[in-house]
Order: sequence, then structure tokens, then C-alpha cells
Amino acid sequence: MKRGLVFLLLFLFFFVNNSSALGISPAVVNLDFKPGEKIEIDYKVSSDFSDQRIIVFTKGDLAEHVKLSTNELTGSGMFRATITLPDSIDKPGPHTISIGVEEAPNEGGAIGTLVRVIGVVKVFVPYPGKYAEAELKIGDGNIDENIPFEVYVVNRGREDINVDVNLLFIDGLGERVGTMQFPSHLMASGQEKTFKGTLNTEGYKPGNYMAEAYINYGDELMTNKSFRIGSLFVNITNFTTELKKEGIQRFSIDIESMWNENIKEVFADVNISNEFESITFRTPSEELNAWNRKTLVGFLDTSTLEGEYKTEITLNYLGEQTVTYGTFRIKEFNLIYLMIGIIIVLIGVIVFFVRNRKAFNPRKK
Repeated sequence: MKRGLVFLLLFLFFFVNNSSALGISPAVVNLDFKPGEKIEIDYKVSSDFSDQRIIVFTKGDLAEHVKLSTNELTGSGMFRATITLPDSIDKPGPHTISIGVEEAPNEGGAIGTLVRVIGVVKVFVPYPGKYAEAELKIGDGNIDENIPFEVYVVNRGREDINVDVNLLFIDGLGERVGTMQFPSHLMASGQEKTFKGTLNTEGYKPGNYMAEAYINYGDELMTNKSFRIGSLFVNITNFTTELKKEGIQRFSIDIESMWNENIKEVFADVNISNEFESITFRTPSEELNAWNRKTLVGFLDTSTLEGEYKTEITLNYLGEQTVTYGTFRIKEFNLIYLMIGIIIVLIGVIVFFVRNRKAFNPRKK
């Protein structure tokens, strides 16, 4: 056992001491295909060990068009990758070149891992004719505020396109509540354009919404994104309705923010009462992030409580309150149920012995 433990510790020691961090920058480079174009990319390599031999390599469907300034480094350093694109590429769409570095094995053959990291060069070949791609970005907001949005469009075709961008805003019931239109824009092949705007939510109701962007360039493209419009309201979604009569117990209140900003202090005042008594306690204050859920916890001494109570919970936040009502019950230890259980067990034991008395008292021959 001890020998095995020593071996494991030695293995971990050599493993850790022979592993290192290796990095390459830039990690990703995006290029649009241009016949015969020559591109030079300078890479920076970082290593934990100054004497570490590092192999430089390239892979991918366009790797034969890449020339490296060196195939090997020692420790951290720089190298240049020169990419000479061919006159044509038959397959349109994205093509990937991997340019990476990896640690060379140590001559001593020590135990360890060989680290490899890869930088990616993405070359996009335009599609024949007209072709566009688009992405819509919009975040959550609050009522009576301006919510920024943007529509990113890139011309992925070989032909120039004239782009019209129109937006629709739809509420949770599927009703159109707003529109927006941008002026037409001429885009050359490979060109990118971001259409930016803001949605004024004055008069909008809190809730879930959908933004739809329609991009017309001779063909039509649609992209959409859901978003929320919040109001300063924290909802009480659940709370404790039953506790045992066993001294100090946890009383939990589940809450959910409908506001698009953080609320630094949220706490609850809880009152439980019946015709004989009224007890009030307060939970500690908690910070509640935008659209987040949390559980507030207070403590209640149940040792003297009996029966059912009315519950009133008042949630306090930023000068506002949410109030909810319910019932609360003390679950007491029931002696009658215990006695019934004991009797059932005794009856079972008696029946067992009666049925098996011959086995316990065999007759003498």
C-alpha cells in the first residue's frame, strides 16, 4: 500500500513538472477569398520554458498554400505564416487552415504531456450570385426606456446587393406593437454593414417580446430574437406553508425579479397570526440580480405554536412592496398515530409466532 502511494506521488510530481502552458496569438483570423491574394500573419508563441523545443505546423484544406518562416522554435518566440491564395476555389463557403504549435518530445523520455495549441484562419469563398447572411442583436430593457438593437448584414455572394432592412416588434400575444425601417444600402461582395437603432418602450407593457428583422436584397432573409421588457416588480413565487413543532425552523420565500437592473436590497417582513396570537419576523436583506431568482430565509421558533395561522408576506425593495397572503400550519407529533403503528407491529409479531409455533415447539417422537 505504501509503495503504491509513493509511486503515485512520484508520478504526479514528474507529470506536473513536465507539463507546461503553451499559447499562440492571434487565435482566429477571418479572410475573404480574393484570387491570388498574398496575406502575411505574424504569430506570437508563449511557453513556460525557455529551452522547450516547439514544432510549428499547418493543416487544413488550404495548407499547401501556406509557407512558414520557421518549422521550429525554442521557448517563446515569433514566426510568420504567408498565405498565397489560389486563383480559384471551386467549393463556396468557409475553408479552414490550422496553424499551430506543439511541444517536441524530450530526449530523456520523461513522463509528461505534450501540449498542442492551434490558431485558425477562416477563408470565406463567396457563393455564386446574390447571397447574404444576417444576425439580429437586442437585449432586455425596462418600460419607458430606449432599448438598443443592431442588425448585422454581410454580403456572402459574388454580386453586389442593395439591402433593405425592416424590423417588426411583436408582443407576447402575437400582436404587432412597433415597426422600424432603414434606408436602402448598396453592399459590395464581402462587405459588412451594421444597422443600429433603438426601440422606445414608452407605452409598452411589461412582458416577453419578439423582434423580427427582414432583410431584402433581391431575395428575403429573416432573423429574429426574443427580449423582455421589465417593470420594477419582484414576484413572490412560493413560500413555506408547513413546519414541524421542533424549535427554531427555517421559513423560505422564493422570489423572482421582473426588473432589468440589479436590486441591491430585498427583504421580507412576515406575519403569522390566528385569533390568539400574532408573530412578526424579518428576513436578512439580499441582492437580487436582473431577471434573477432567489430564496429569502427567515427563522421562526415553532416550539409554542399550534394549529393553523394566516400568513402575510410583505416584500420590500427600492421603495416598492409586493404583498401576498396565505396559510401556515404547524405539523405536530401525533401520539395516536404512533400507538396505532405499535399495535399493528405487535399484531404482526403475534400472527407470525402463531403461524410458526410448530417450528418453535417441535413434538417429541
